Amino acid sequence: MSFLALFRGEPSTIWGERSTIWVNTRRFSRKLSEMSFLALFRVNQARFG
Repeated sequence: MSFLALFRGEPSTIWGERSTIWVNTRRFSRKLSEMSFLALFRVNQARFG
């Protein structure tokens, strides 16, 4: 599918899907960073506690 066909097609649908993917990616990355932070925190506590 060419870019022009995409652009002429349903822009609202395309941008809606893209924004949904973007929001899900942001949520996932935030959760991932929180989990990694907690894991590092536990490792540090186990090491120094």
